[in-house]
Amino acid sequence: MRAWRERIAAGKDDRTTRSLEFICHWTGVRQQALEGFRFALGDGSPRVRQRALANISLVGDLDDFSLLMDLLKLAKEELDDKERLEIVQTLRRLAVRLKVYGEDAMN
Repeated sequence: MRAWRERIAAGKDDRTTRSLEFICHWTGVRQQALEGFRFALGDGSPRVRQRALANISLVGDLDDFSLLMDLLKLAKEELDDKERLEIVQTLRRLAVRLKVYGEDAMN
């Protein structure tokens, strides 16, 4: 996760970065990677937070709904409108994915 975070923060969106993300979606490491993506939501880099949201929408579970709703409650000074919109979009994608595939299908 550290290598992924460093590459995203540096603005690298290349094959290596996408390969690191792809590996994180594998069943054997998904839960550990999901914890890393959740942790990355508090990162100082907007790029890292944005990419963490994208990955949570792909591998997240029901626990992420409450986490993301809590993030939306942050004061306006802590979260700009663009990030709020990204969180709402992540919630929508996550809801659709879990409705279509079910939470058990992702484990």
